[in-house]
Amino acid sequence: MDTAPMLQRLFDRGGVITVLDLGEVTFIDSSGLSVLLLVNRERPTSEPLTLRSPSPGVCRVLEITGLLEMFRIDPGYAPS
Repeated sequence: MDTAPMLQRLFDRGGVITVLDLGEVTFIDSSGLSVLLLVNRERPTSEPLTLRSPSPGVCRVLEITGLLEMFRIDPGYAPS
């Protein structure tokens, strides 16, 4: 919720986002989902945006909203 405007500003400056690390994201709302959709839609390639290390809660929101299939999910790695 607090970081969606920061991501939007980065995107607005012409940043190309290919992988977004969501490892620290514990909550996502409609403003965050909107930015993810915008970034994914405006990518210069047909490859979907990769979401790295999304929490189960974030994955659940993506699933409930029908958006999970729109992104590539990288579960990240579990430190040993």
